[in-house]
Amino acid sequence: MTIHFTDNEMELLRILIDADGYQSINTLVRKMGFSKRSVYSFISSISNKCLAQKIEPPRNVYRQGYFLPDSTKEQLKMLNPSDEDRVPHIGKLSSQERQIFDLLLLFLGDQVTTSMLMTWEDVSKNTVLIDLSQLKAKLTRYNIVIAADQTGHQLIGSELSIRNYMQVKLREHHHLLSAFLNKAKTIPALAELVSLSLMLNDWIQTVEATTNQTYSDDMVLFLESYYSLVLHRMMNNRILKFKTFLPDDSDRHEMEKSNEYNLTYSFIIQFGSELVEHTDECYYLESLLLEGQLNTQGHNNVKKDIVSVSNLVVENFKQISGVTFKDEKQLSRELYIHLLSTYYRVKYHHQYVDGMVTKIRDDYPDIYTYTKISIYPFEKLSRQKLTENEIALIAIYFGAQVVRESQDSKSALIVCSSGIGTSRFLMAQLNKAFPDLKLSGPISKKQYQSMKMIEDNIVISTIPLEKLNRDVIKVDPILDENGLNYLQKQLSIHNIVNSKGQSNQIHSLLDVIADNADIKNISGLIVGLKEVLTFSIDPKSKFERGYQPMLSELVKPNTITFADSENLSWEAAIKVAAKPLLENQDIKDSYVTAMIDSVNENGPYINIGSKVALAHARPETGVNHLSMSVLKLKQPIDLVDSKHKVQLIFVLAAVDATAHLKALSELASLLGNKATLQQLFVAENSQEFMNVILRSEKHETSSSM
Repeated sequence: MTIHFTDNEMELLRILIDADGYQSINTLVRKMGFSKRSVYSFISSISNKCLAQKIEPPRNVYRQGYFLPDSTKEQLKMLNPSDEDRVPHIGKLSSQERQIFDLLLLFLGDQVTTSMLMTWEDVSKNTVLIDLSQLKAKLTRYNIVIAADQTGHQLIGSELSIRNYMQVKLREHHHLLSAFLNKAKTIPALAELVSLSLMLNDWIQTVEATTNQTYSDDMVLFLESYYSLVLHRMMNNRILKFKTFLPDDSDRHEMEKSNEYNLTYSFIIQFGSELVEHTDECYYLESLLLEGQLNTQGHNNVKKDIVSVSNLVVENFKQISGVTFKDEKQLSRELYIHLLSTYYRVKYHHQYVDGMVTKIRDDYPDIYTYTKISIYPFEKLSRQKLTENEIALIAIYFGAQVVRESQDSKSALIVCSSGIGTSRFLMAQLNKAFPDLKLSGPISKKQYQSMKMIEDNIVISTIPLEKLNRDVIKVDPILDENGLNYLQKQLSIHNIVNSKGQSNQIHSLLDVIADNADIKNISGLIVGLKEVLTFSIDPKSKFERGYQPMLSELVKPNTITFADSENLSWEAAIKVAAKPLLENQDIKDSYVTAMIDSVNENGPYINIGSKVALAHARPETGVNHLSMSVLKLKQPIDLVDSKHKVQLIFVLAAVDATAHLKALSELASLLGNKATLQQLFVAENSQEFMNVILRSEKHETSSSM
């Protein structure tokens, strides 16, 4: 007879069977990743099932822990089939989940048969074929084919394309794939991944110790999961051939100088010398390490360049937006760490294609737009345009600094398994929702577990944590309205924040209740009243934005000037560009002077790339009306020095922080399109120039519908 244990009960039994000694409840909680209540529930269920078969259940020795009697171990082995005899089964899945599982098996490089999928997914043959057909249609867009013959199905296409697609899907469905890998013991095709993942974990610790780098918890998990799949694929002869990943010899030589290269070489060669000879495998793994760095040390040329660029980006943002930062040094330091990882993602074609761009752009349109323009020095260094998601991640850093918290308040420690960027977005949301709550961190789970005492009043975490000396509130990394309302209630219950007037309301209600009823549980009643009286939070700021004109409504034929470049200084060029606005009385002479003084004081920060300058100053220096003009020169001139050439000079006269954002966002998109920008450079009159802007706006409008 077989005892039908659940997967969790089987896992607990395996721990007890394999253990050499007693297993305390805390040890079982740590190994299984469940709460004490859940583990006690598993033990109780196992005991009842064992007693029903007249088998001695797990025993508990006071202050020692749990163990299984030897007789029980033998009887359970006889009553339950071994892992080898057990029918593999992944569990009930949705169509999308099945397709991700199919992709996982196909990526491993083995031949995947229809009957295997029917058995593991417990579905019909027709369902398997429909799933594969839908997956095949998605892969076609990436020039990847699912080929089938008598031996099964396999992925056909460029090895780099296949890996890049899998990497995107792994990031997108990370928790789902992790769940599949946790079931590796029941799926023969996945069994090898367990040992590979453990090897990678040990190796990453060696990398951190050797290079003085650290990686976020999520990055470590990603490297373990994704690269164990890649290793399995490599051992099935799916290899990146020489110069397919890194064709440039100078890039190869540069990468070979680093500690990371030596570490990757010594790791990969364990699996066969053919994997490092005449292949790009070492460079590929090194690129994953470089883009995952969380904190960095050292002074190579790239790092020096990124430090300089980070400072420039911060200065650009500060000058264009007109804001000041509470801790500019911290902002520059964190931005440097992020941009260093971004540099390698861009360089090795791993830019994020999924992310929080829509939410950030909608909730923080001003910060997003200023970031999009300020990031030019980095794009010049990396020689590639950033995706909107990469820009959104960078905007998080500025947003977190612009909406800094009050200092005189209770505090919360933020724990997040993701990188700094995601953590900072969470902190920016918390700053908006709870302006009086001081935030500390963010720190990783590893850092939290090393702490003995939490000084903050509460811990807010995106992952389950064991309580130390402070309560832990678990939240999602990106909070929607329900998540914010839940957090508001929890913070109120813990006396961290109070809704307006809540304290007086509670005392008044308690007086009324006490006069008319017997109170049996005063503390429980107070908690309940706090929860009821907690007001809802709207995650978006309710500030009113006035009408935001389009670029074509600000730049008009009569504000566009064409001029010869000969003997024209940059100061004179700004005056020529601003002349139409002076004549229209949109600005005063003092505003022109302020624009020139700003460049003299802060350098050529108005150069926003591609021979384009955006001249501007503070509204209070002489702006009468929101307006914009542009000067197009026949030839580029020097802006301060010969390193900064400009041929188009836009003059922006802003009246506040928001009215010009739509036009500025359009301008950033227009300048980011090389073809459109070239059309502006070759325009010979005002109408041709305006037509380029109008066509660009029409394209933007149609593509967004």
